[in-house]
Amino acid sequence: MFPTEDATQWASQYLRRYSISGRLLCRGDGETCVARIDIHSGEITSSEHVITELREIVCNPAKCAAYQRGDCHRVMNLQFLLPSCPGFGVYQLDTSSFHSIVNVNSSLELIGNACGRLSMLPLSLKLVGQEDNPEAKGQTFKTLSLTAPYSLFEIQRFAQVPPSQALLLPAPDGEAPMIYFREWYQSRKQP
Repeated sequence: MFPTEDATQWASQYLRRYSISGRLLCRGDGETCVARIDIHSGEITSSEHVITELREIVCNPAKCAAYQRGDCHRVMNLQFLLPSCPGFGVYQLDTSSFHSIVNVNSSLELIGNACGRLSMLPLSLKLVGQEDNPEAKGQTFKTLSLTAPYSLFEIQRFAQVPPSQALLLPAPDGEAPMIYFREWYQSRKQP
C-alpha cells in the first residue's frame, strides 16, 4: 500500500550520481540538479577529503560527461507499507532499471485512473522475467511489476473505502455475545 496520494513523496525519480563509497554527489531532474561542489575548483567532486557545498546547477544529460560515461542513472526510490508485516514502517525498494521504472509508472497511472486514487489500496509488487527483444529472442531480465491481486471490480470496491479506514477492522456486529445469555440458553435446553 502507498501511504498518500502524492506519488512524489513515495516514488521519487531523479538522475543520481554516487561516489564509489556510496555518497550522493548529484541529484537532478534533467533540467536542474543539486550537486556536491568543491568550493575551490567549482567542480562536482567525489573526494571525501575536499570541502564541498551543495549548489543548484544546470542538469543536462545530453551534455553531462558523468551521464555519458554511465556514472549517473535515473533511480526510482519506491516506498510502501506492508500492512501484514509485524511492526509499523515504510519499506523502500530502489531501482535504476528503465523497464522497472516504466512498468511501475504505467501501473500507477492505470490504477489511479481506474480507482480514482492510489493511497491505501492493496497492491502487489513482483519481480518478473521480461524479454529484452522478443523479435530477436533477446535476453530475459528481471523487472518490477506492480499489479492488483484482485479483479478490477474488487479493487474499485477497495477504493470506495476512505483511505483512513482501509486498515481498520470491520465494525463488530450488533448482536450480544452468547456468554450473556448462557443461563437463559441453558435453561431453555433442559426438559
